[in-house]
Amino acid sequence: MSDLEIFPSLILKATKYLDTKHISKATEIHQLMWKVLLQQSQTDTITYINYFIRTVDLGRVLGMNDGDEERTLSLLETLRNSPGRENDEAKISSLLARLHYTKNQFDKSEVWCRTALKLYKRTNSKPNDILVTESLLAKSLHLNGKFREALKVAKAELAARIKLKPKAKETIESMNECAYICQLVNLEEAAKLQVKARGLAEKKGYKSLELDITLQYYHTLAFQGKVLNLDGLVEKLIKEMEEQDDVIQDKITTSRYLLSRVYFAQGHYTKSIELCRELMNLYQKEGQDAEYFETMSRLGVAMIQSGDLKQGGEQVETALEWMRKNLGDAHRDTLRATFYLVGLLCKHGNYDRALAECYDVLESHRKSLGLDHPDTLEVKDYVDYIRDLQAQSEKKCLNC
Repeated sequence: MSDLEIFPSLILKATKYLDTKHISKATEIHQLMWKVLLQQSQTDTITYINYFIRTVDLGRVLGMNDGDEERTLSLLETLRNSPGRENDEAKISSLLARLHYTKNQFDKSEVWCRTALKLYKRTNSKPNDILVTESLLAKSLHLNGKFREALKVAKAELAARIKLKPKAKETIESMNECAYICQLVNLEEAAKLQVKARGLAEKKGYKSLELDITLQYYHTLAFQGKVLNLDGLVEKLIKEMEEQDDVIQDKITTSRYLLSRVYFAQGHYTKSIELCRELMNLYQKEGQDAEYFETMSRLGVAMIQSGDLKQGGEQVETALEWMRKNLGDAHRDTLRATFYLVGLLCKHGNYDRALAECYDVLESHRKSLGLDHPDTLEVKDYVDYIRDLQAQSEKKCLNC
């Protein structure tokens, strides 16, 4: 038996260990997989490429991707120098997109997705390979602030899946993802997609997926401002998730995060502050920086609303500084945190800076959402509101 022939059993073991949360054992298998691959002299066979992809993807799940980008680029260069390997080039380009997405490098992920799709469309590729890459492109565009283009790609991917397998689990998952992207463009359409996806998941018996879709639907209700009694619904959802063996902890954590938002929207700032602090401790332990700082910004606003302007303001500014540096100015979390900062600046009477920050958010919304989107109009109204506050302040100073 050659070294590569043991790979199927290694993949099965790694999958089993991941499913049973034996991360240390899955890590050992991952290291063994790399040891086998690095001993191979012929690295351009289809078998080698498939096992290479599985190994890198396992590393992404485990958070162990040191050196993987360099190895993947090296393999891509080998394939480019070999004629007739465009389909394999596409697979490796898509893998690079996933690597960058995992690192929150969404601009690079977008570029590699486009590269992979061009190559796929020049070859007789499997539809699923194309659809998986289109799904990742939609997510990358969304996180790059290109919301309308993201929704266009997501809808095309969903339509293709419905045509192939209308009631398949992957199609229902795609419907849920499309609805998530749709949230920033059209909340009513997002809600309709989620209700449909939840019904399909319930009918097919995909309980874990049904709960996931329900979570996203409750997010949409929160965005719509429909928070009356929503805290009770989310609390019930968390209990249902905790009773399911196949619901991952991240989903429960996300539900608790939503609950903190609902408490805030309902004016229960003390509850929101307590839950935000619990979540920040959890995110810090797990090294989830993006979630940590987004929650910090929400904590800051809740503290401000409770009357603690100084410490609340420090939380918002610290979170926003990290987001701008690591996520970019166009990211939805950065824009939301900027809006929080605008509110803080107004409370301090710093209207000039508040207007400058608000204009930046307005311009970003105009580019990504359009002139007539509710969020754009809301920010525009807030600009007018700040101007009125500034005019009143200047009038008071003249009368002093």
